[in-house]
Amino acid sequence: MLTLLENQKITRVLNGVAAGQTTQTSSVIDMKEFDSVTFIALLGDVDNTSALELVAQHGDAANGSDAADVETATVTHTADATDADNKVLAVEVVRPQHRYVRAKLVRGTADAVIDGIIAIQTGPMRMPVTHDATTVLDTAQALSPDSE
Repeated sequence: MLTLLENQKITRVLNGVAAGQTTQTSSVIDMKEFDSVTFIALLGDVDNTSALELVAQHGDAANGSDAADVETATVTHTADATDADNKVLAVEVVRPQHRYVRAKLVRGTADAVIDGIIAIQTGPMRMPVTHDATTVLDTAQALSPDSE
């Protein structure tokens, strides 16, 4: 039995960003060994009327210089009385047509804080996966645990 930590690669692709209305682009993920990726944008304080759009992009250049929006891989939200504070936006790309993918979070109309963006790659060719030590500090798992 392979668990989530052995079967999915977790990478932090964008650090926290202070309140603002600028577009933020994540680091690039190499999909060579994986079937799909889910980007999860962690939101902080989001002002009412803030327009948010999380978009997956892909391309053939490892540095993202040719990145283009992935068709239908966009989620949008306009903050209102329901409030977007401390919530997440998520978008998944299954079997991307290009090797390199990244996320773009567009913030407009009013300020929004970004706590970060995480990428979770699934469907690895080789298991267990190795997490990126530059973004994942440590992991642990308990299989059939007993109480202390």
